Amino acid sequence: MYDRSFTPSANLLVFLLIMLIGIIGCSADSLTGPSGQSPADQNEIEDTKSSNSAVSSLNDEQSGVFIPPPSNLWAEVVTNSFDMSTSKIDLLWDDNSENELGFRIERRTGVEGVWQELNLVDRDVVSFQDRNLEPDKTYYYRVQAYGINTSHDYSNIATASTGNSNFKSKPSN
Repeated sequence: MYDRSFTPSANLLVFLLIMLIGIIGCSADSLTGPSGQSPADQNEIEDTKSSNSAVSSLNDEQSGVFIPPPSNLWAEVVTNSFDMSTSKIDLLWDDNSENELGFRIERRTGVEGVWQELNLVDRDVVSFQDRNLEPDKTYYYRVQAYGINTSHDYSNIATASTGNSNFKSKPSN
């Protein structure tokens, strides 16, 4: 049975609490946070750190992980039914990666031409239309997936040739 004759005083309880805190090494800073924030403020700071950590993790993933190159690059000449000259080439490719930031499209004219960056497209985009091309030229294309400060292997090379600008077809009636 419980003996009600002994009731500790408030001063004794405070003294014991202070002793306990001293023994286990707690300080006022550990109760309020290193800069005096309340536990709610600390949670908000931790949430921000966690969010920044997720972004940093994505950056690390983008910059340090191999990004597979696109494949099955295909170039198709777009012709106008009224004018057989071509000034557009459609490009299509397979996206083999899940962690790219986008794709770099490069083009050269002729076998010995120098590769030049044509355009950048966003992640998961798998097509591009090259416009205002010169007639009677063969264009070579390649596509590369990229991440943060990272570039990887290129796709296969696809070619397409624009038509003769002097040839015009008659519209059919």
